[in-house]
Amino acid sequence: MVKSTTNFEKFKTITGNREVSVPAVERLVREIKKSNLLPYFPILVNKKMEVIDGQHRLEACKILNVPVYYNIGKNGDIETVQTVNTTSRNWMASDYLHSWIKRGNKHYEALASFMAENALPLGCARRILAWDKGGNDIDGFKKGKFRISSENKAIEIKDLIKEICSINTGRLVYTHTFVIALMKMVDTPRYSQKWMLNRLEISAPKFWTSDKAVDYLRQLEDVYNFDVKREKNKVRFS
Repeated sequence: MVKSTTNFEKFKTITGNREVSVPAVERLVREIKKSNLLPYFPILVNKKMEVIDGQHRLEACKILNVPVYYNIGKNGDIETVQTVNTTSRNWMASDYLHSWIKRGNKHYEALASFMAENALPLGCARRILAWDKGGNDIDGFKKGKFRISSENKAIEIKDLIKEICSINTGRLVYTHTFVIALMKMVDTPRYSQKWMLNRLEISAPKFWTSDKAVDYLRQLEDVYNFDVKREKNKVRFS
């Protein structure tokens, strides 16, 4: 049975739900002003009056001070919210990040800090901290299974990115292919971080962009072996 009310205080935000999108609310406000179809699209809440689906509609109703229509389901938790929202505006990786932070997951908190401190996009930061050179397990990330694998190696990548950014003005260091190349380089048995930082400073390379990690590996290899005369002393990254 659909009910309606202007007592907005009775509704609660479910812990772990994604952030409300201001542009989405503003768009709804404009649409409701033109034609109020809210009676046909009630929000869904559980018995605790926690919003399962429709938090943006609820915020729009608050702004316009018009009745919000709602249905009360028998149950529902944050997993239900995520499932329901796959049929509307899909949850993005950043939504899952904020959701798990709200639920106190320390690995996701550390990921957010690593992103902010190094101005890295979520995908690259997640790959570096999980030390994932392969498929980048997005399903596991959504389910709260993200774990930091190697902080020491992540610090090496961070220092490399900082040095390369001081030389190159482009955004290549923030691409997945370049990050994968850096990770493979660092994993090379004879690799020396101190040596690589020194070669970067001396050679001041200008990397050309590519959509293949192997191309970046070749360029990084040239930098690492800069001014190394004897072939046997050169290090290969593949």
